[in-house]
Amino acid sequence: MRRILVVAAALAAAVVLFSGCGVKVKGVSGTVATVDGKSISAEEYFDTLHRRFGKDMLSGLLQNAILEKWAEDEKVPVTDKQLEAQIEILKRNGVYEDQVKQVGEAAINREMRAVQARINLAKKLDPVTKEELEEAYENMKPGFVHGPRVQVEVIVNPEESKLKDAKIALDDGREFEDVAAEFGTSPMGGSSTIKIWVDLEKPGLPKNIVDAAKKLEVGKYSDVLGIGPEGQTTQFLIMKAVNKQEKANLKLADVKDEVESNVAVSKFQQNLSEQLRDKMKEAKIEIKAESLSDVKYKFMYPPEPQMGMGGQ
Repeated sequence: MRRILVVAAALAAAVVLFSGCGVKVKGVSGTVATVDGKSISAEEYFDTLHRRFGKDMLSGLLQNAILEKWAEDEKVPVTDKQLEAQIEILKRNGVYEDQVKQVGEAAINREMRAVQARINLAKKLDPVTKEELEEAYENMKPGFVHGPRVQVEVIVNPEESKLKDAKIALDDGREFEDVAAEFGTSPMGGSSTIKIWVDLEKPGLPKNIVDAAKKLEVGKYSDVLGIGPEGQTTQFLIMKAVNKQEKANLKLADVKDEVESNVAVSKFQQNLSEQLRDKMKEAKIEIKAESLSDVKYKFMYPPEPQMGMGGQ
């Protein structure tokens, strides 16, 4: 899933390749926006996406196809059951709906197939050891063993007055994400909101945060809360509950496949990347779109990995 945000930007670029075939994109009309009455056409929008991201997108799709073919050749093809299991893990971790909103189910499924191909290949060609499995379980344990917890979306700002205005906007019926974009800061970069799990039994979390999370129903938001070192408030926030989970105590035996898959993805990157490069060079690739024709050569003969810090 690590390439999914790049793919999100790139996927729409594919539309321009098929514009002459009557392909329609759900939710996109002939005009994607207007500025003071001047239209930005869908044609202009997709042409820009194609030129900026089309080559990266196609390279990713080619690599995915090679990974799936390699898995099939090794008699470990990707199955629908495996993809369903991946989706359930994303849902349990509270990230599936966000991914769907960002890139759509089709893009998620494409990327999950490629990830699963890596998993299947690594499990066969570089099997996970008992020691690796146990170490990975310990590292992943907070997701498997926890008290009752609430996933919250948070608007953060160091100025209390800003969040008091945000609370008024929410009370007036505005959407949480819109309010966050106007009144929130982005301490982690990217979106103006962050999502975290609040474990209601875990020591160390600020008491006011835990108490507020306990009271929230899914879809409801808190009052303005202050956080910071004892006796010093450095940030203010508003939380919205988006998910709740009961207490969990999953043993390694309960989540063995998930933990093993996590290790397998890492081992593929470490130990099988060179074999993937060989597969890429051997693949019979024909690019039908003239504007993307050089992708074949850049894809099949990428620069060798740089050793050390490298020069300028």
